[in-house]
Amino acid sequence: MAGIARTGKDVLAALIQVAAAFHHFQRGNPEGTTLLLRAALHRLELYPDSFAGVPVILLSEGIREWLEAVNSERTPEPVFPLIRLGMTRQLGNLRSIS
Repeated sequence: MAGIARTGKDVLAALIQVAAAFHHFQRGNPEGTTLLLRAALHRLELYPDSFAGVPVILLSEGIREWLEAVNSERTPEPVFPLIRLGMTRQLGNLRSIS
């Protein structure tokens, strides 16, 4: 989607939604899990494969795997995603330090 400023706010919001989705999953709420994972995936669609040190494509693939597992009511095989960030805030911009 051309013309949309990519400030990173949606990536941060997506990461928060993924964390909240797994909270719902651990509490036995598949509807809440699905809702939040879909919302996170939607936010990530606007970004390139990698943004500000976040491997967006890998995160999106993991979210899709979890959605499939949760919606099929089988025990999810994908492991909880491990998110590693080396970030610092400089001059109002997010920059990778890794």
